[in-house]
Amino acid sequence: MTVRFEHETRIEAPVELVFDLSLAIDAHLASMSASKERAIAGVTSGRIGLGETVTWRATHLRIPFTMTSPVTELEGPHRFVDEQVRGPFRSFHHEHLFEARDGGTRMIDRIRFDTPPAPIGRLVEGTVRTPTCRSSSPSAPSTSSPRRAAGLTNRPSPALLHTEAGPGRRAGQET
Repeated sequence: MTVRFEHETRIEAPVELVFDLSLAIDAHLASMSASKERAIAGVTSGRIGLGETVTWRATHLRIPFTMTSPVTELEGPHRFVDEQVRGPFRSFHHEHLFEARDGGTRMIDRIRFDTPPAPIGRLVEGTVRTPTCRSSSPSAPSTSSPRRAAGLTNRPSPALLHTEAGPGRRAGQET
């Protein structure tokens, strides 16, 4: 099953600062202490860059997982993409977009992933329907975490979520 969602957030800070914090491994870790998330391989502190990889280990909904994601596209300070190369999903693509707006930043997270085969896939799909998971993904690095770590204020808008299922879908296939 393919799951897609988008989350938009308004942040009262310059686009360059928000972009840089979104690539900061330390800021992500500081905001994810509840899941005991940690960077265990690749870039484990500082700022991750184009072509660099981080491997995360975390527990979400009492389920431990490990996920490795490189930054595959980077167009500072407006956009970057990270994609899972190893982990719990058949595929995972996270596009981070940043726009300067009215003295602040409009940040958009676009996430698309293919769940593992059932029954695990149904459990994974259910986790993204919760408000916590809609605003912070397990990809490298989450854009929601740096703004919290930096004490930035924001006014999130509701996330848009939809799923698509089809027989015989393989990882990486578009729906």
